[in-house]
Amino acid sequence: MFLATEASRGYDFAELMSKVDSIPAPITVDQWIGISSKGHEPFLSPGCVTKQDKKRAIPKGTILREAGLKTLPMQRWNCPQNERRPNSVMSVDNHQLVARIINALEYSAAKPFRVNSRLSAIKSGTY
Repeated sequence: MFLATEASRGYDFAELMSKVDSIPAPITVDQWIGISSKGHEPFLSPGCVTKQDKKRAIPKGTILREAGLKTLPMQRWNCPQNERRPNSVMSVDNHQLVARIINALEYSAAKPFRVNSRLSAIKSGTY
């Protein structure tokens, strides 16, 4: 490593070298003990000081799998899509009844076209 300072300002080069010497040795592959951060927390470097810096450090395409008011994330964490399920508990009997009603409505010829978009919203959990 090469260090340079401006000689006309009288910078304390010995102080700078003592700070450089006090930097801990880097972690190598042999010393690695596990994960960098728990969960899906975005990594924020020590240089991220302001709120805008922290916001800028998170990529736009990042999917944070958190529970919402109406949906929960699916259990497959390695899946690249943000698959979600409704945030509700339904018995098997009620689930089968609702599935039969939705299938009957989907295949019915006597329904307004708007019913299709409403059914799609109900099935996807975005209602």
